[in-house]
Amino acid sequence: MSFDLGKDASFNPPPPPKKRLSPWAVVGIGCSVLLVGSVVGIGGCVVAASNLMKEEMKKPVNKAEILTQLGDTPLYPNVQFDENVTRAGRAGMRLVERFNPAKKMVMGGFRVQAQQPQDIYDWYTKKLATMGFALEKGQSNRQYVYRRDNEMILVQAHNEKGEWTGIVLMRFTGVRKR
Repeated sequence: MSFDLGKDASFNPPPPPKKRLSPWAVVGIGCSVLLVGSVVGIGGCVVAASNLMKEEMKKPVNKAEILTQLGDTPLYPNVQFDENVTRAGRAGMRLVERFNPAKKMVMGGFRVQAQQPQDIYDWYTKKLATMGFALEKGQSNRQYVYRRDNEMILVQAHNEKGEWTGIVLMRFTGVRKR
């Protein structure tokens, strides 16, 4: 049996199948895109953090306001307020403020005659205990945290050129209870 399709009818065979990328090529391209995206994202975060730090370091420090906000937080004997340490600490706190455990936070940096950090921590442990603050467990030789109700005081000794010459005090209020 035969069919006459007429003069105008034409028969076109289907096009050949398109060549596809191998699965390894797809995986390689996907990984490359993720890698480039990650590098760009991390670079953007680093630039943003650097700009935030530079901006914060330019802002003036109001010593009277910081001392007022520290409230009844005791100051180690013979300390002197240090604008540079305060400014750097404030800038660092701006970077991590999303993770701040409190509603309000104030930070001040102070210079002290060279001391051993344990002498500083022992003094604060005694002084803050009389105010109802308890030392949190798991302290390091770099910082101690004291807690009373919804308040927290962090004391951090720092050294410069091998001598323990500074104290950073941070007071957190409105801390979530555990």
